[in-house]
Amino acid sequence: MDLREYNPTTDQLDELKKIMIDMIVSYQPLILSDNCCSGTADDWINQSGIYMMEKDNVCSEKWDRFTEANGRMRKMYNDWINSICNLAGPLSDLTVVDTAANQGYFLYELLKRGAKRAIAYDLDYPPLHKSYKLLNEITGYAVEFISEPYDMMTHKIPNAVEADIVISSAIMLHLSDPTYYLAFLGSITKKLLFLFTAIDDNSDYRITYHGEPRTHFKHFTFPICFDGTTSVSRPLIELGLRELGFQTIIELPHQEDWLPISWYRPFKVLIGIR
Repeated sequence: MDLREYNPTTDQLDELKKIMIDMIVSYQPLILSDNCCSGTADDWINQSGIYMMEKDNVCSEKWDRFTEANGRMRKMYNDWINSICNLAGPLSDLTVVDTAANQGYFLYELLKRGAKRAIAYDLDYPPLHKSYKLLNEITGYAVEFISEPYDMMTHKIPNAVEADIVISSAIMLHLSDPTYYLAFLGSITKKLLFLFTAIDDNSDYRITYHGEPRTHFKHFTFPICFDGTTSVSRPLIELGLRELGFQTIIELPHQEDWLPISWYRPFKVLIGIR
């Protein structure tokens, strides 16, 4: 998402930078200005530990590496969003929910393309609600942020609303109950489900927990302590989608200008259509 087209003020940008510094991770690839951008792609590819960068504070080599990596992530996201639009048809009467929205990249872009309503669910981090308030002000779009994450013990987001389009990006791979989560996604999806997660090609109906328990969240207890990378086999994902009423399942193939295949290989993008 390129905020330059909305002409944010210096005060708005300064406030947004402060919010993003206070967040655990400025996860999504935003362009704040000619001199500042954010995103986790450089850390994913190069283990840099850097999620926001200002051009004037680093050497040109670091800036070029950071912007190239997050530019690839942004291109990947925008291709995904374009595919959603092409498959969903006209968005003017459609609602969208993102079940782990972070700063709402998908939601703002879908509102820009004509969606009727967009709802973001996630942890509040703590200042994520401030990010939505400010991004709504900057962009003129009204994404509704609800501080309710998916609950692995109850297998749902409390009081989650149904939507025509449901987004699930990079959240199932951190969950201990992926089949229950998939069933929850099916229960709130009216038309199209977008799913980006770790999917392997094993021929069995299999869930694999990679790494040690409590990689990210130390307070998680058994049986919801597997938060490293949870991969689900392709047959299990496809069985679940069919059982949940998705008649068409489409995989978006990896593109050369996305994040490199060396990083992307364990993941897949599937779109289920009712």
